Amino acid sequence: MDNTNLRDFILQSGLVLGVTLGILILAAYFMGVETMVSWWVSLLNIGLVIGCPVYFAVNWKKRCGGYIEFKNAFLIIFLIFSIGTFLSTLFNITLYTVIDPGLPEAIFNAAIEKSTAMMQRFGAPDDKIDEVIEKMQNNKGDFSAASMMKGYFGYLMAGIIIALIGAGIIKKNKSVF
Repeated sequence: MDNTNLRDFILQSGLVLGVTLGILILAAYFMGVETMVSWWVSLLNIGLVIGCPVYFAVNWKKRCGGYIEFKNAFLIIFLIFSIGTFLSTLFNITLYTVIDPGLPEAIFNAAIEKSTAMMQRFGAPDDKIDEVIEKMQNNKGDFSAASMMKGYFGYLMAGIIIALIGAGIIKKNKSVF
């Protein structure tokens, strides 16, 4: 396959990942703040961010006759990850700063309530719960566009690790004989 096909494949796959992540966030948003801070939404998000780029790289490998070099597998996974998470970050910036500027505060409060309820279920003493809540309030997240873009660059570090592991698993070189 030539570079034009590969470039188009990566762009389309990254777009699919980004739109899928945006739909997940939007669906969770319409279900309510409690859903946005639920463990299963986070788990689904992580699964998509890790699984989709690897899945698309495996599809490219099939297109190439079942062979893919480590370098190409790494680039495909990393670039799809990068494009998808960039689009997701842009969507989050729009959601938190334009569509619903009060959402970050609501998410923060829901996270505190969820953490408090969980600690109470596990029988944590009230003074420990208060200590954890105070730490959460002192480390309150910044949902500004600049902060989210800075977070995106942190995601890219995770993307490198995901791409290295994924490429190591799916690589298959052509036999020299």
